[in-house]
This record gives sequence, C-alpha cells and structure tokens, in this order.
Amino acid sequence: MQARITDVYHKAGIKGSSHSGRRTMASNLLHKGASLDTVRQLLGHVNIEHCLPYLTVDKDRLREMFSDVI
Repeated sequence: MQARITDVYHKAGIKGSSHSGRRTMASNLLHKGASLDTVRQLLGHVNIEHCLPYLTVDKDRLREMFSDVI
C-alpha cells in the first residue's frame, strides 16, 4: 500500500509519501475540531502517543486561539 501511494505522488509530480498524507489528514482533522481520540482511531493506532509524530502545529491557528483567550 505504501509503495502504491508513493507511486501516485510520484506520477502527480508531488514529493510525498503515505506518511505525509497521514500527517496532513491528522492535522486537518484536528484543525476542523476532531478529537485526538477520533484521529487515533482513524489512523488505526492503539495509543494516542503513537499519533504524535503525525501531528503538526499551525502557528497562525495557534496565534488565533491564543488571542481569543486573552
């Protein structure tokens, strides 16, 4: 499966892998309000800790959330 996804990226001229797609999906889900447990289940992980490498922080979103609180 990983090789097929990498091949699709390559044919589309995009540098990426199945892991970059999983990272993007996890980050997008969180930014849209999904819980970390939902993301864990969709990634097929048993422990939430296994999701951490797939998550990224959107600095603009972080600033926006911070300014909403203060």
